[in-house]
Amino acid sequence: MAKNQKVKVARILSNIDSSLTMKKGFILILLLIGLVFAGMAAPLPVKQVKPKHSIVIDSSKVNVRGFNQAALNKYKASGDFNYEDKPESRGSSWWHRFWHWVWFQWNRFWDWVGHVLARLFGKVHGGVHSLSYLRYLLIFVLAVLIAFIVAKLFDIDLRRLFSRKSKQVGGVPYTEEIENIHEIEFDGAIADAVDAKNYRLAVRLLFLRSLKQLADAGLIDWKADKTNSDYARELQNAEHKHGFLSVARQFEYVWYGDFAVAEPLYGQINNSFTDFKHLIVKP
Repeated sequence: MAKNQKVKVARILSNIDSSLTMKKGFILILLLIGLVFAGMAAPLPVKQVKPKHSIVIDSSKVNVRGFNQAALNKYKASGDFNYEDKPESRGSSWWHRFWHWVWFQWNRFWDWVGHVLARLFGKVHGGVHSLSYLRYLLIFVLAVLIAFIVAKLFDIDLRRLFSRKSKQVGGVPYTEEIENIHEIEFDGAIADAVDAKNYRLAVRLLFLRSLKQLADAGLIDWKADKTNSDYARELQNAEHKHGFLSVARQFEYVWYGDFAVAEPLYGQINNSFTDFKHLIVKP
């Protein structure tokens, strides 16, 4: 009986000891968890870094400078420092001012043309390039018009300048470059042209013979570089002048107008030159 009680007491003590061991382990685990959370919440120590260079405050005195108003006024009054695009301010000549005004009006004109075209036709295909082509076309037309006016003022025959000289006209040898009314045998040359049915050349020879008749009569001073207008001014007699202008007009239409002349028309023109010859060389 006593032995059994000892066994029971030993078992109770063993259970108590096991229970205490488990509690100690549980408490130890709680302490470890608390230490971990405490370490995470606590800030890390900051390492103090000593700066390599120290900051120095600038204590020097600053003198604030301003503009010299008198010097500015002097420069403003000087024309050398005036860069506005005005001819008057540059002291330019009247010739420079005139061309400046011309080009200014020219640009204004094309701005107006572009505005009108935009209103009439909307946006023109090609834009600025199309307007440039139109500008060049107008310049060409103006140049031709000016050349025509100058030619009329100085009695320059433009048709003669641009006409091609041939060594043979309709089968009849002929060259304008060596044309001299005092060296041509007109009767034979005219007959050859008519036989070859080259009535245009025949009309030209008729007109050259009329010039020789006027020169032989002392009514004109013939020169190869003179124009028909020059000869008309030299004629003092109104009847002579009227007759000359009539035959000269027929010659110009036929020769420079490159009109085809048939035999009946040539007969009428030949009669006009015959009447003019009788007017100059009276029996």
